[in-house]
Amino acid sequence: EMFFYSIFAFDIVRLEVCLGVALIVALAVIWHPAVENPVLRLFIAYRNLEFVAGIAAAYLVLHTRPPRPLLIAALGAALFLAAGVCENVGILNWDGGLSGTLFSVASAIMILGVATAERRGELSIGRIGEFFGGQSYALYLVHVVVVGLSFHMLATMGAFKWVPAELLVLVATAFSIAAASAVYKMFELPVQKQLRRVVA
Repeated sequence: EMFFYSIFAFDIVRLEVCLGVALIVALAVIWHPAVENPVLRLFIAYRNLEFVAGIAAAYLVLHTRPPRPLLIAALGAALFLAAGVCENVGILNWDGGLSGTLFSVASAIMILGVATAERRGELSIGRIGEFFGGQSYALYLVHVVVVGLSFHMLATMGAFKWVPAELLVLVATAFSIAAASAVYKMFELPVQKQLRRVVA
């Protein structure tokens, strides 16, 4: 975990390193299952690519003017959906490097398009969208634990015997969003406010 955040911090400071790492990892993760060295597997894990792709998308939003951003976002969404369909039908391994790379690149393309469109006034997310966007990192942190606890609770109640699995997934998702929203509002926002005062 510390190795992961060290790479993340270094990528923020040196953009050229970020883009170089993105290219290396994007190529390497495709052969990730064949790599046996644990240190090398840690470096080329596609989760590193997810954050690097996000940094690259943020840079492009701030320093370039992509044409037709909503079309770019739609293309990213189409690629994301296509990768999901390929996983579901067995073309891609659900936990493989190639699928992780495709999801990472697709997500970055969507972010590039949506963020650019919003900055130009072509898209408005509103206060609700801004709140859920703000709590997305809290969701990333808590969702695994909350989903596991939710399924355990539902199993204890016997819900798996009479409730469709798809509905149970939606229930666990709702619990995760609620928990992340609480963490964001009660902890993350107050900490951000205090840090702004310190910096100011």
